[in-house]
Amino acid sequence: MGHLSACTGQAVNLEQPPGASETRYAADGFRLDASGLGDPATERPLEAPENRHAAEGFRLDASGLAEDPAMDDERTDGFAITFVNERASAFYGESSNVGFSRSLLRAISVTWTVDELERLAATGGEQPVESRDMNPSQGILPIEPFDSPGFIASILPKTEVMEDLLDIYFATTGSLFPFIHEPTFRETFSEFKKSGFTKVCRTWLGLLNMTFAMASNFNIGNLVSTKERHKRSQIYYARAEALCSAPFRRSISLEIVQYLLLVVLYLQGAQRSTQTWSVHGILVRTATALGLHSESSGRRLDQVRQETRRRTWLTIFCLDKVLSVSFGRPSSILEEHLTVQPPAPWPITESSQSGRMIGKDHSEFLAISVELYKIMGRSLKTQYNSNLGQVDENVDVITTIKYVGEVRQDLRRWVLALPPHLTMCQPGSFLESSPQNRSQVILTLRYHNLNILVHRPLLDIALQFLSKPEVCSDNAPHTIQLAVAEARDGIASAQSTIDIVHSVLTADSTGHNNLGIWFFTLYYASLVICGRNLWVQRGSSAELEDFTNSGQTYLQKAAEALECLDRDILLVQNCAKYVRYLSGLQHAQS
Repeated sequence: MGHLSACTGQAVNLEQPPGASETRYAADGFRLDASGLGDPATERPLEAPENRHAAEGFRLDASGLAEDPAMDDERTDGFAITFVNERASAFYGESSNVGFSRSLLRAISVTWTVDELERLAATGGEQPVESRDMNPSQGILPIEPFDSPGFIASILPKTEVMEDLLDIYFATTGSLFPFIHEPTFRETFSEFKKSGFTKVCRTWLGLLNMTFAMASNFNIGNLVSTKERHKRSQIYYARAEALCSAPFRRSISLEIVQYLLLVVLYLQGAQRSTQTWSVHGILVRTATALGLHSESSGRRLDQVRQETRRRTWLTIFCLDKVLSVSFGRPSSILEEHLTVQPPAPWPITESSQSGRMIGKDHSEFLAISVELYKIMGRSLKTQYNSNLGQVDENVDVITTIKYVGEVRQDLRRWVLALPPHLTMCQPGSFLESSPQNRSQVILTLRYHNLNILVHRPLLDIALQFLSKPEVCSDNAPHTIQLAVAEARDGIASAQSTIDIVHSVLTADSTGHNNLGIWFFTLYYASLVICGRNLWVQRGSSAELEDFTNSGQTYLQKAAEALECLDRDILLVQNCAKYVRYLSGLQHAQS
């Protein structure tokens, strides 16, 4: 370890021009390249005198980042054998987009030729994933390993850049998932700044870098390209990983849990499915080891700490439901295990009474979201057999309709219980960008996404019938026609999702808009519209022409919205091309 420290120190010194240590220190105690302007790639580490850290406490350097021997094992086994990437198929259960795509493609294959299906798969069909990271050609730059030559985790941007990033974080991710107490976090940051950015807990610094990583992904004002935003974000992510990878293997703390929580949110947005699910498992186990699932474990702590623990666990619960649905895998946290109290307003502290903290509690938004995700958990349990991969052959169409009705009633009660300032919004409304409007739009989209999930088994029944050769939807058994009729509410939610996203992006395509969804929510809604179109096209109903035209319009709007979401990300653009291709195929068959 001493040799590593010496080598690191030499590498740092080689980066300095002569006299830099005397002339390049900023007023806040760390050296910066004057051309940095917030670009993490151009920032420089703190280089204080050697005896400075002994007097002031923790000094940031890169010498401790290679202390995990497992990192080297990933590349060689000690016998000059280099490991290559292993291919592995991932399991995606019935609630996932992949599960629904299977039903859709089986029904499509009856109508369209093999050549057309091969083209469809080439443009957007989902295949088993490989255990590898994204490469630049896919639109997401690879994260630089934190033990690579020249990588230093102890680099910080300028003070004003850090403060701007914190403002963005708490206005975006921090308002959607309010588990970090902003006054306390900013107070710690102020103390860190007063120390000359030298005295701070390593895990807290990792958490700080994760907030920077999340904030950098938001396109505020279209100032930089998507690729540049992702590049900056991944640099902060790599620094956070370097700072926290060793501590979380040795010990646990609330900061470690919050760091892991942000990592899962980050990886989910980066579409690294294998990593997302794996880190989520670590997150749940670490949180339970810390006792966040239990009210009694933190009863001796101060009120702010208790509320922070409670909100962190509730956010993990919500994320657990989202990932379980997305991947089609069993949940890690059951509703009956959710015994902590609902979120309450933050206790008033001296730091929270400042002007910038007024009106930034978000406890009500979190409490309402938790209730919605509880309903999602019930849907998974009753309608998808908890994603256990076992199809219950005894469940008939009538029973499926009964399950849909029960969960739908829960959803309606949830809507009726919403406070007036958080009621559901209609497409075209609430276009003015504001925190209040944003909360309503996001809650509405979350509701529609769950409503689609609740009604999707009915559409699956219709698609299963259409998978048989030479069948017509008009001649379907009465029970199947009843299922399609009951599915209309879910189809309406898919249409509303597309309308809302399209109208919001048309009004404002920058990060200032009210949109708070990932692109796969829009893609999911498009698949549902495709399924409904297919049912209508396989019949001779009088509504064929009207619904086909309407369906084509929605698919075109969805493709336009996807193209506006992220023009530089190839994965998003492929989804848009896939939707346009499906639209073209269905138009040709109409």
